[in-house]
Amino acid sequence: MRLFSHLRPLPRLAPRLVAALALGASTLFASPAFADRVAVLPFPPSEPRAQSATEAAVVAQQHSLPAAPDLARGAAAVTDGSADTSSEYRAFGRAAAAAWTVRGTATPRPNGYRLELEVCQVETGRVELLAREVDDVGEVPQIGEMLALLLRHEGIANARLPWEGGPPKAPALPPTPPTPPTPPTPPTPPTVEHAYAEGRPLAIGASLGVAGAVGRPSNATGSATLVLLGASAAYHVESAPGLELRGNIEGAVAGPGALAIDVGARYALPLVASRRLFLLPDVGLGTFVTLGAQRDARFWARGAALASLGLGDRVALEAGPWVGVTPGGSGTLVFVGATARALVRF
Repeated sequence: MRLFSHLRPLPRLAPRLVAALALGASTLFASPAFADRVAVLPFPPSEPRAQSATEAAVVAQQHSLPAAPDLARGAAAVTDGSADTSSEYRAFGRAAAAAWTVRGTATPRPNGYRLELEVCQVETGRVELLAREVDDVGEVPQIGEMLALLLRHEGIANARLPWEGGPPKAPALPPTPPTPPTPPTPPTPPTVEHAYAEGRPLAIGASLGVAGAVGRPSNATGSATLVLLGASAAYHVESAPGLELRGNIEGAVAGPGALAIDVGARYALPLVASRRLFLLPDVGLGTFVTLGAQRDARFWARGAALASLGLGDRVALEAGPWVGVTPGGSGTLVFVGATARALVRF
């Protein structure tokens, strides 16, 4: 049995028909792959030229515009009469059967206008904004460059702006405030070199010392150690800086009874003048009186080396060793001792 015996061969025009269909299909699919219906919302009444140019740019990008009844249904879907939010854009677009809504604002310029386009993708509700300066000449191609970026399913993203030669600029950061200059370091105050006595020539003080007889007659008996309590007075000679005249009187408060009185001079040598630290070589002559069972007065000579530390310009502390010699009588006595003294200057 021949199942297809009733079919007749195609006429010779069939190849031409197939070629025509192929050409039509190629022409159809040569248009943009994402041609959509785009609803251009009403611009402010004072900007009809910018709205007309925007609609022309939509068509030039091979998209389509809704018919007037569709636009009327879209406007009716916006309850407050003016679509300016994502939800209102979507309501307008759904009612107008549009995939995109475009809302624009134009600000006049001397040779054109600044155009801001706000585009909403109705399906997702994504809203993007793009602005540029549009010239009077060639405004449709310029707006078309804006729409080519806005009417993309991937959005503007980091696309290069043809009219700026680079990607969209990030918002300008506020300028960094200048760093305040570092205040200059105050200069180190100069070191003050203090003079001895510093204009206070008169001084009085009290001392406590100890001495031991390292040389005495072979027949001497009793303790050879003395504890001495004394008083001092001194006068600094202003005309000869460093030179000071002084007098001491010391009495034994422990050990053999004795009294030593001498007057002399000393000279201040600066060790650390900024700290009021001085070395005082000291010499004196006087009398040494024994107060035991046999009272005797002898010649007395003493030499000392004292360190003096000023506590301000009024008080000074002194300390150091000394050697005293008293010849005569039954034999020469040699004492070695140490003294600590506090002075107040006037």
